[in-house]
Amino acid sequence: MRKLYGGVGLNLKTALTWQQVNKSFDQRMALLEQLSSSLALSDPKPKFGHHRAYESINQLPLAFSSYIDFINEQGGHQALFRPKGTTLDKTAYFQKLYALIRKNVYRFGRLTTFEYLCLLGKIDLAEVEPDSCYIAEASGPKRGAKLLFGMLDDAKLDEHAIGLADYLNVGYQEMEAAICHWQKSPNRYIAH
Repeated sequence: MRKLYGGVGLNLKTALTWQQVNKSFDQRMALLEQLSSSLALSDPKPKFGHHRAYESINQLPLAFSSYIDFINEQGGHQALFRPKGTTLDKTAYFQKLYALIRKNVYRFGRLTTFEYLCLLGKIDLAEVEPDSCYIAEASGPKRGAKLLFGMLDDAKLDEHAIGLADYLNVGYQEMEAAICHWQKSPNRYIAH
């Protein structure tokens, strides 16, 4: 993170700050291209985690730029994540933001958007809370849910996951992650 945002160990002319990337589109893209190139040449090279296995440093400028444009179009982070006078409850606002982000931010798929919004809610930067486990578009969690609940349709799988989470009094993000991890090696967790 220090390398990415602070330029630590990179040959950058300036650090990556919100003010810097908002000066002009051309300056932003030049800075992001410079960052992308510097990261690609750095040693050790940055690695993406398991969930980001298909990402590339080359996509960084477009991903960052689409996020910056999206936030600016919404009036800034505070206007988007802490709007004044909203009548939506936390779960309804989660749904609204989930749809907006998926539609407008490059490379923000189901998992990225889900976990990003959950994180914002947990650290109280946004008044959001997931309304479900978002199994329908998932791969690992859907496989796990099918192992656990049977070969049901997406809506039923999510309904069962919600029911189990509510019964166990755990959050929907935690249930989604637990089902995903469990499906990788279910025999390790089942007593014979």
